[in-house]
This record gives sequence, structure tokens and C-alpha cells, in this order.
Amino acid sequence: MSEVTQPDQQPEFRISSPPAILDAKADEIDIPVSDNRIFLNHVDQYNARHIAEFLVEQEVGALKHGYEVEGEGDDPNEISGVLPVVEKYECIGTVKFRFGTITEDIAYTVSEADQKLLEKHILTSGAVIFDISNDMGEIPKALNTLKLIIDEIESIKSIGPKTYQRYDRVYVFILISSVLSWSKTKPIDQDDPEIPFTEADYKKRKASTNYQEQIACEREVVLKGRKYKDNLKTYVVCCGIPYGFEEDNLNPFFRMAWENQDLPIVLPGNNYIPLIHIQDVAKVIHAILELKPKKQYILVVEQVPCRLGKIMRALAAAMGKGVKEIVKEDAFLHNSITQKLYDIFTINLKMEPAYILDTLELEYRSDLNMVQNMKKIVMEFRDARNLIPMKVLVHGPVASGRTHLSTHLTEYYGVHYINVKTMIEETRENWRHQIDAELQARKMKSDNVASEREEYVGEEEDEEYEPVVNLDDLQEKLATLETTLEHNDNVLPDEFVIQLMRQFLASNICQNQGYVLDAYPKTMSQCVALFGPELNAHHDGGEGEGEEEDYDMITGPSIAPQFVISLEADNEYLIQVMMNYPEQGKEFEEENMMKRLQFFRDNNTEENSLLNFFDGHEIHPIIVSIMNVGDMKALYEKVHDALGLPIGFETSPEEQEEVLRCQQQADELKEEQKAIDRKILECQALEQYQEKMEERIRILDELQKEEESLLQAQCEPLRHYLMMHVFPTLTHGLLEIAKIKPDDPIDYLAEYLFKFNPEGKMFDPTFTRRGKLIQNEAKNMLVQKASMKTVEDDFDEN
Repeated sequence: MSEVTQPDQQPEFRISSPPAILDAKADEIDIPVSDNRIFLNHVDQYNARHIAEFLVEQEVGALKHGYEVEGEGDDPNEISGVLPVVEKYECIGTVKFRFGTITEDIAYTVSEADQKLLEKHILTSGAVIFDISNDMGEIPKALNTLKLIIDEIESIKSIGPKTYQRYDRVYVFILISSVLSWSKTKPIDQDDPEIPFTEADYKKRKASTNYQEQIACEREVVLKGRKYKDNLKTYVVCCGIPYGFEEDNLNPFFRMAWENQDLPIVLPGNNYIPLIHIQDVAKVIHAILELKPKKQYILVVEQVPCRLGKIMRALAAAMGKGVKEIVKEDAFLHNSITQKLYDIFTINLKMEPAYILDTLELEYRSDLNMVQNMKKIVMEFRDARNLIPMKVLVHGPVASGRTHLSTHLTEYYGVHYINVKTMIEETRENWRHQIDAELQARKMKSDNVASEREEYVGEEEDEEYEPVVNLDDLQEKLATLETTLEHNDNVLPDEFVIQLMRQFLASNICQNQGYVLDAYPKTMSQCVALFGPELNAHHDGGEGEGEEEDYDMITGPSIAPQFVISLEADNEYLIQVMMNYPEQGKEFEEENMMKRLQFFRDNNTEENSLLNFFDGHEIHPIIVSIMNVGDMKALYEKVHDALGLPIGFETSPEEQEEVLRCQQQADELKEEQKAIDRKILECQALEQYQEKMEERIRILDELQKEEESLLQAQCEPLRHYLMMHVFPTLTHGLLEIAKIKPDDPIDYLAEYLFKFNPEGKMFDPTFTRRGKLIQNEAKNMLVQKASMKTVEDDFDEN
């Protein structure tokens, strides 16, 4: 990677005006100086968005003068009964993506286009917060912005010492960096690698090639702050990997967990990954703005470090399906692992936030680290992403289209389809998968992978790699299930089914996207046994009694449906539908179908119905008469209107940019294809023209040859005549002229030809048969004319 360019060599960084003054010229805009205004780069990104959200709610000076505010009325305004004016921070900044989400916490944004207006916004703000932790391309912009502030200070200094002495403006520049700049740092004590790093060790930090520019930027920021310490306060906030709310770097793995995929653990998996909740980052930045401490390099990480394996296992337990260990060589074969995530997963840094705890004395958002607090973090993620599971129970008699509707809702909403049969099969498969995974993990631990793990923790290896599941207990459960199915003709007792169903509905696979429960429970007793403990606890306890919204003390995760859809039709209509059923086995024979219909009617009377149970617990059933909706499409649309839109991940600005880029590429390809098609048509037209011209030339050549042949044929008699009777005598005459050289060769030649004509008929037209015929005809005509003249003369004389 190239070296960091010095500030005076930085590429130009342009920023334009906010939308409200976009048309105005920068020179005409008067932006007042405000120490409460904070400029952030890329306010549509995760870090800046949450930092701004926290800052705009803080009172300016509250942290700095906190002890005075809590005193006994030293404020003169408080003594006189006048309420003090409360000022809060104002946040502005640039955006990275054209589709970036700008929250209400941002006063206005500026685009990267107008240099002069950019300078006004930066130089009139009380502080500049520049985040380079996620985008190395922001490093030149950060240094260029720092240079802009320094140039302003130097311009004041150049006026004169008195002016500079009266200049009391203090700029604050905060650089948000990442612990990845420590990725290659060696342990402080090789004999005791568990000694944590602190801010005091920041000069010893070493980074991989990918993060050399980040270290150089951090050094530049610290040095400039020391050089202009009276008018410029610079800080480097070196953050652990941020997490919380909708997630950022860890979002791919939270999403994989939500989609019930196995989470990858890059072996050895027991390396320390410094983490920090994004709200704690905002608290530290707020403290820097308020207190302006002397310490320039501040390490912001959790108090208790976490290991990679424990992070992934905790996430899998709280929201996912399981984990899958992969060796480093195969890491990039996994679709979700990028170079940045690989760097995060393979870092091994045990760090301690000494300055935050000892000097700033800040309280963390939680005393628990990410692993210990994973359930709450998962709930934050679901709330921030609005991932509310869709839980639906479809109720109705046989032949009412209940299963068709259930499978359609499963596909449309992307949820899990459940009936008793599929639940039993999937439970059995899940248990087998967990058993195989645990056996495989134990095998890998006993193989060569164990020696690779010792690279990090050595003696603590056994402590860190405890079994994910209780293998003996799981094997016993699986054996009991299979034995019970075998002895009862693949049918389980109600108590067993309800126990398995409660476990299955509480599993992550149903708690993430949700479920569609088809045709179960069938009776009131089954319904009460399955959902009663949870619904009765909520109903009796009232609102807000549980510890968490989606949990209660009896059942754990909420398993009750949000929607109950009841399909209704009379027996006559259902029997008509049954009669149109094709032969599909014993289950669909008329006798069995009628028994199932009668069973449904007996267990769903007006007094004793599942619908009454749910209605009594404020889950009001959606009644749909299938006799009145027409076809299945109309039924689907009616249910969609009642349930709402599907849940899922919203398209991120990066994905929207990628979609737009792909669309632009597609449009460009279409234009290129059109140009190619036009070129092909032009070439084809040219080829056809050339072929036609060649054909025309060929025809003209043939016509010319035919004409020449015809002329040659027509000239053949004359040529023959000349060759036989003219040219021999003419040739001898010419030779004779050449010998004698007469004074008048033409006359001599004429005399010669008359004299030496072999037959004396050179110019006699009777030489040819045709000529002779014409001569005879001419002679006959002359004879006739002579005779007629004689007769006329005789007549005249008489």
C-alpha cells in the first residue's frame, strides 16, 4: 500500500453547501461560528449516525460542570429563580451514499462539491470528528481537513503576534481509528502474553500492510496537536470493533444467525477480539468534547475482552442455529468473510481501557461484555432492524384449503412451516445435526487443530473450548424419540407432542422469521397445554410485568401466535370439495375425510372453540369464509391485507449503490449491445452491397464476354475472307513496296492489288454465295428494266 501523503500534498477534498443554500455562492453565505456545532464525515454511516444521535441529546457543559450543577444552588440564575438556558450540540456533515439514511439528529448535510463552502462549515464548527475506521479512502480527506484548520491558524499568526495573542479560538479535531492498527503488535511480555495493552503502549503498536496508512494518519494527528496545542486540540479515539443496534462490521453474522445458518469460527478461534458498544464510543467522544483532556491517544474497548469462539457460540445460542469451524486457509471460501472481516477474526489483542476507567471515570453502558450481554444485543438488533417475527396459526376444517394457505404464507412471508409431522422430523434432524457437529468439534480438537490453538492461549485451551451441547443428554433424547415413534406406529402421545412443539416454537428457527402453524392444536385441551402457561402469565400479570417484552419467566421466548386465521365453510360445501379430490391414498378416502370433519365439528363448538381461547387472550381471530372469497388468489390477498407486509432486511445504502451500479452497467451493456447490433447491421448491409456489386460486375463481365463472343462470331466470315483472299496479296504488296520504295506507295499498292489479284475478283461481291445470289438478282432486275424500256420505246415510236 502506498505511503500516506503529507498534508501539504493531499489531494483536494471538496464539500458543498447544505440543500437549503445550495444555489447560493459560498462567498455570499455568512455562517456564524458555533462551538456547539459538530462536523462529522459520512453522517449516513453507522458510527457517525449513532454518535450524532447521542450528542444532540447532551447539554453543552453538563459533563464538565456536572458537580457544580448538582450542588446547592451556586448558579446565580438558579438563585434568582431564572431557568438557565440549555444548549445542546448540533451535528452536520457529509454523506457517503446517495441513498444514505439521514436521521433527524443531523441538522443538515453538505455534499462533496464546493470547496469554499466546505471550508466555511469546517472552520465555523466547534469540533470536527473524522472517522477512518471503516474506509481507508477517508484518510487523505482527514489529513486535508486537519491541514485546512492549521492553515487558518497560520494565517492568523502571520498577521502579527498581538493579533495571534488575542486569537482565542480553539479547534477540536477527533480522529476515530480502529484497533486493527495494532494487529501485528507483539505482547508486552513474551513470557506472559496475557498482560493487556493500554494507551501507554500505543507507540509500540504495529500494523499489517493493509493498515500502515492508518498508523501514519494517527501519528500526524497527534503531532499536529502537539505543535499547535494552544489553538488545536487533536485526539485519536482508537475503537474496538463496534457493535450494537443494527450492527455494522458484525452485521453479516447477525444476519446469518437470523437466517438460521451456521456461523463460521476461523480457527483457532480462541483469540481475543477487542469490542465496544457504539454508544460507549459516543460517550467517550462526548467526554472529549466537554473535558478536552491532555491525553491525545485514547483506547476505547470493553472492560472484559471476548474470544472469537465465545462470541460466535453466544450469538448462535441467542439467535442462530449453530457454529462451523473453518481453518484459515478456507476462510475466504465462505461467502460472508471479506478481507476486513478476516482481519477482525484473526486479530489477537487483549486490551484494557485504562484511561477511560481511571481518568475519565466514565460508566459503560453495561458492565457485561458482548458475550455476557448477547441476549440483549440480539434484541437491540431485532428492534433496530424491525425484525418482528410473523407468527401465524391457521385453523379450519379438512378440505378448507388450510394447508394450501399455510404453504403459501410460508413462501410469501419467508417463515417456517410447521405441522406435527414436520416438527417431529425437523426436531430429529436438528438433534442429529447437533450431535454430529459436537462429535466433529471434538475430533478437530483432538487433531492437529489443537496445536494451532495453543498459539494463543496455551494452558487455557480446555477452559475455552467446553462442549456446545450436552452430548449424552441429546443422544438420550434422540433415542427416546425414535423408540417412542417405533413403538407407536410413528404417532406420539399428546404430552410428548406438546413438549416437543413448545421447544420447537421457542427455538431460534421459529423466533427469527416466525412460523405458520398448520392444523395444530386441534382441541381446546391441546391449545391450553401448548399456549396456556405463556398467555395466562401475560394476561394475569398485565402489561410491563415481564423482564423483557419477548420473554416471560414461565415460557422464555414468546411462542404464542400473533395472528389466528380461521377458515370457515359449511359441511355441504366441504363435502363437494372432497368429492372433487383426486385419489391420494387412504388418508383422503371419503370415510376418513368425513371422520376428520366430524372430529373438527365436535371440538369447535360455539362454547368450546380454540377461537374463544385466543379471543379471550386478546389475539382476535381473523375469520375468512372460503365460500364467499371466490378462488384461492382472492383468499391469499385477503389474508395478506390482514397480516401486512413481509419482514426482512432493508436494502442498505451500499447494496442500493451496488444495485444502481449494476443497473448502470446493464444500461451501458445494452447501449454497447445496441451499438454492436448497429455495427453488425452496417457490416451485413455492406457485405450485401458488396455481394450485389460483385454479382453485378460478374454479370456485366459475362455480358461483355457474350458481346465479344457475338462480335467475334459475327466478324468470323469477314475475318476468314480477309485471311484467305486479302491479306496474302496485301502482304506481298507491302513487301514489294518495302523493296522498291516507290514515290507513291499508295498508288503502287493499288496497282499491285489490281494486277496480282489471284482470281481477279478481290472486290467482286459474287465471291461469296450470298454475294452471287444478290448479283444474280440484280442482273435479273436490270434485264427486266431493259426489256421494259425497250417496250416503252417501241410504244413511243408507234
